[in-house]
Amino acid sequence: MGGHNGIHLTFGRLQGHISWEGMRNNVITFIRNCVICQQMKPANRAPYGLLQPLPIPDKVWEYISLDFITCLHSFPNHIVFMVVVDRLSKASHFEGRHVHELSKIFYGHFKIIKVVGEVAFQLELPATSKIHPVFHASQLKLCIGVITSALELPPEAVKRQPPIQPLIVLD
Repeated sequence: MGGHNGIHLTFGRLQGHISWEGMRNNVITFIRNCVICQQMKPANRAPYGLLQPLPIPDKVWEYISLDFITCLHSFPNHIVFMVVVDRLSKASHFEGRHVHELSKIFYGHFKIIKVVGEVAFQLELPATSKIHPVFHASQLKLCIGVITSALELPPEAVKRQPPIQPLIVLD
C-alpha cells in the first residue's frame, strides 16, 4: 500500500502528459476521496480539543506517558523505539520494534455512536475488538468519500481465538 504524492505532484505529473477541462478539480476530488491516502497520511491540521490537565500521580507506575522514537540513522532496519516513562519517578522503559515503512496511520471507518465529554467520542468497533472504544478527537480523522468495502482493525487489536462450543447440551 502506498498512496499518492499529494494534489500538486499528482496534478503536475498528469499535466505533463494529458490535459482536460476541470482537471485540477478532478485530481483534488480523486485524492481527497482516496481511501488509501486517508489511512496512510496524517492530517495537516492542528489537533482538536481542549488541553486537559494531567492528574498528579500518588504511586509509582500509576500514570505513564508513552511515545515513539523513529528515524534514528544508526538503526537502518526501520526500528522504532517505544518509550514508556513513569510520570512520578521518571523511570523509563525502552523497547525496539521493527516496523513496515508504510504502516497505516488510521484504521477503518467506524461510526461515532456517543459523545463522551467535550473532546472524546465512542466508536462502534467490531465485537472482536480488544481496544477500548472511546477515543480523543485528535485520534480521529473525518472520512471523505464513499466507503466501498469494510476496512478491518490491525490483527493485534482483534481477538483471534477459535469459537468455543459445548461438547454436549444437558437437559
